[in-house]
Amino acid sequence: MDHATTDVLNTIKPSKTAAIFSDNKHLGLSLLPYYFPDNYGKYNENAVEDIDQNYSEIWLFWTQHLDEHKISEINKQSYSCNEIYESKFANGIYFHIYKLEKEN
Repeated sequence: MDHATTDVLNTIKPSKTAAIFSDNKHLGLSLLPYYFPDNYGKYNENAVEDIDQNYSEIWLFWTQHLDEHKISEINKQSYSCNEIYESKFANGIYFHIYKLEKEN
């Protein structure tokens, strides 16, 4: 495992009930279940537009920085959105990693 992947795994600590989505097919289909076996995770390039309200915590491994419009759309759905990390991960692709938390 390379240094960047180790660093991400030491930084990202999703709760057991969190969902994890990626807009990268390879990460979403194979690596998310490998690295985060206790979490529901999958490839969904529309996860920002289709936020599943069943989760109080959602993590996004996104290949592009979320612009202000997308963050505003997330906030309208009663979620805070914070970029926690940006780095290469597992498959060598650079990701922006966001934590979304449902606001009460």
